Parts: sequence; structure tokens; C-alpha cells
Amino acid sequence: MVFLKLIGVILFTIIATLLQRPYLKTKTKREKWIYAIFIFFCLAIAALLIVKPDFPGPTQLVEKLYPPLLRTHK
Repeated sequence: MVFLKLIGVILFTIIATLLQRPYLKTKTKREKWIYAIFIFFCLAIAALLIVKPDFPGPTQLVEKLYPPLLRTHK
């Protein structure tokens, strides 16, 4: 079942990239690289959360980072 979910996420990513292709043709090389890196990290996070559902997601990371920052700011 996990395998099917991973295949679904990969297919969704491929379809989204193919739909963005006309817009990416007009962009610079730098913007294309940023898009590719962003897609790769999003795909990696999605795959990690599928394989290990109890793994903390990005929201929990932000929640853990902000309280120490707020305490040092006071």
C-alpha cells in the first residue's frame, strides 16, 4: 500500500511539472533550477511522511523553532 502511495505522489509530481512546462520555457535557467530543487524537496518530504507517518512534518518544525526565538527576543 505504501508503494502505491509513493507511485501516486511521483505521478502527481510528474503531471504538475508537465503542466508547468510551458511557463518554465520562458523563465531563466536560475528559476528553472529553483523550481527543480523545490519540487525535489517537496517530493522528498511527501515520500518521508508516507513511509514514516509519525515523523514530524514541516509544521512541527516551525512550532519547535519559534518558541526559542520568541524567548530570546524578549
